[in-house]
Formats: sequence, C-alpha cells, structure tokens
Amino acid sequence: MRLPHLPIAVLVAVASIATALPSAAFAQAGFGPGGSGAAGAAAAAAAREQAAPRRVAPRLASKRKPIEPRPLTAIDGVLEKPLEQPLEFQEAPLRDVIDRFRGVAGIDMLIDGKALEDAGLDPDTPITAHLPAGLPLAAALDVALREADLAWIVRDGLLEITTCERAAERLLVHVHDVADLAETADGLQVLIDLIQSSVAAEMWDTAGGPGSIRPDPTALVISTSSAVQRRIVGFLGMLRRLKAMPAEDRRPLGFTGYWSEMPAVVAARVALAKPVTVDLNETPLREVTADLAKKASVSITVDTRALEDAGLDLDLPVTFRLSAKPLAVVLDRMLEPIGLVCEVRDEGLLVTTQEQSEQSLTVAVSPVGHLVGGDRTVGSLAELVASVVKPDTWDVVGGPAVVRAVDGDVPCLIVSQTTAGHRQVLELLESLPP
Repeated sequence: MRLPHLPIAVLVAVASIATALPSAAFAQAGFGPGGSGAAGAAAAAAAREQAAPRRVAPRLASKRKPIEPRPLTAIDGVLEKPLEQPLEFQEAPLRDVIDRFRGVAGIDMLIDGKALEDAGLDPDTPITAHLPAGLPLAAALDVALREADLAWIVRDGLLEITTCERAAERLLVHVHDVADLAETADGLQVLIDLIQSSVAAEMWDTAGGPGSIRPDPTALVISTSSAVQRRIVGFLGMLRRLKAMPAEDRRPLGFTGYWSEMPAVVAARVALAKPVTVDLNETPLREVTADLAKKASVSITVDTRALEDAGLDLDLPVTFRLSAKPLAVVLDRMLEPIGLVCEVRDEGLLVTTQEQSEQSLTVAVSPVGHLVGGDRTVGSLAELVASVVKPDTWDVVGGPAVVRAVDGDVPCLIVSQTTAGHRQVLELLESLPP
C-alpha cells in the first residue's frame, strides 16, 4: 500500500538506534547538536562552530539502476506475506502462539527450549498481542515475541524461536550487492558509515560490538545477527526506492515505524491528526487507551513489560482534560506527566516509557534536494535539524538520535528519532522556503 501523496516539503525521517559515527567520511557532513542547560548549550555551540565551515555532505552515487531487493532467505521471503486476518492473543501460551503462526505461514517453527530455560522461560510463557490485518508475518512475529524478550532466527533452513540474547550471539554472514548505490571506495565507506550509525549502532565492532562490515569492490560483506541483517536489507531498500522514484514523487520512506507503508502505520498517522476530547479523573490507563482507540479508529496497545520495569501497570490512574485537539497532542500532553510516550510502531500506536522509546528508535530517509541551493546545503539542513529539534537527544552530545546528510543521486537526510522528534523535524522542514 502506498502512502497518500505528500507535499514535497514533507521531509522527515524516523529510528532504531544510533551512537557516534567514527568515520572521517562524515566529518564533512555538516551537522551540529544542541543541548540543554549551560553545558549542553556550550557543547552545541562548539559543535556548530566546528561544523559550519565544512558543510559539504558525503556523496553516495551510482549510474546503475536500483537492484531489486531480495529477502535474506527463503523463509524471510515467506514472512514478507501480510496477515490476511487479524490475530489476537490474550495470555496465550507461547507454544499455542507458535502453532498459530506455523499454520498461517505454512512453515516449520521450532522453540529453542534450552535458551528459554536458561532465561527462566518455557513453552507455556504467556503472550498477549493484537496483530492487525496487513501486518507482514515477520513484523507480526516480532510483535508477538517482544513482550517475552524473545526473537526468531533462521538456522539450518528452519525458523527458530529463541531469546533475544541468544539471537544476538548467532552471527550471520551475508554479502550485500550495493553496486547500484556506490561505485567507488569512498562511496562504499559512506554507505558503511550510514549503516553503522543508523542500524543497530551498538552491534558493530567500531562500537565494541560483535558485528562487522567489510567493503568488496561492489558489495558489503556483513557479519551480524539475523535481525540486524533484515534491518540492513530494509535500509538499503529505502535508498533504492527513493532513487528509483521520479523527483516529483519523492517522499519520506521507512522500512519500519513512522514512515513505513504498512496499513496499520498509515492508519496511525491519519489517526494522530484526528481531533478528540478527553475528560479523565483517576481513570485507569487501560480504559483510557481503549476509549481513545475507539474515538480515533486506531489500534493503541500498551507496552506492559516496559511499564512493569518502571514499576507501573495498566491500572495507573490518569487525570486529564482537553477538548477537540489532535490525538497526537492529547497523547503527548496526557502521557508526559506520568513518564510515558506514544510511539508509532508497525502494529499501530504503542504506549511505552520514555526510556524504552529512546532504545527503540526507527530510521527513515527523506529527500531534501528541493530545499538545497545557495548557502543552504544538505549538511547545513542536518545541522539546523540537530540544533533546534530536541537538541539534547543527538548522538554528538551523547544522545541516541542521529541525523546524517548525504549528497549524490538523491540529496537526503537520514534521521533516527522518536515519533515526537520526527513530528518536530517535519514541522521544521515544512516551514522552510524552497
């Protein structure tokens, strides 16, 4: 399903992750942070002053036509299929959930009993999940397993359910053909830096992790977990799709989260703009989210595990009043005093803690060519974003968010942020004259 046509000035990008970028290739990217308090302001000013003279963004270009994306494995290909009907699980045993997925996908699925036992879990671990129709099977399985800190991997041609820790330890080597994105050694290094900063930054050897990326003349040889390999496939796919689009049709793209084209995500973006009225007095959170979901015709789930880790639960009392304001504003103002936020995820809207939100950023790429000209460069746009939008959240001041400027075939910004951060980026870039 395609996103509705957006004005070309709709430029925003969203995230999973990010830390500092070590490569010298981005020393010329021309982005700068801001900060909170005197120390943050001083750091922001110093970073902007250092970046200002060198706002030339690294180039990513190739004369070749985009390569058709291919799944990592045959099983990954099967799991790209969308759910034809919604799936509902309420405290269902894990074994029953897997049986249901096995029937829907038509593939064998095994449970790594030893890994679960070591983590204090078993095949009867309860799973609660609402999975809307249209959600790809892979994303649906991710959502269902997330609450129990479980993941799935493909090993020896079989899909295996294991713990997130065990899945991260099992590295998969895959060769990604990128001749259509980068033709030179410098271009390959730019692509490597983009991946290492935007996709699971903590996993790479440059940050002390187990994963690695090595350039080949026309490819990247990448060793990392199956989950990260799938994110890389999605990330490269975004760049290819943007490059293939006619200039007048280019729009923000995401392989997951806020700017993806999954039906539940499109519905969530529409719902966030709908005006709603709330009058709450010590109303349990579970009732609040159910009522708002009904009013805005959108799926709203609560990250119960994150709330439990923060000492909260679904009976948390909420007192709040606001009339005829967009759902996004209502959720932001209502949840902030109790330490919660609302994020756009593949399954719809998710209420979670601020800490969990910052650990689960999503990434997307946005074209900015029409905004570039004169003294305004791709690099200066990235600097502007990092200076005025949630300035204390960017990696250059120790935060988790990332903004990267890339020139070349399609001048663009690559941003990893929370949903609230992306809305602010959107507002800023939409306000700029071309």
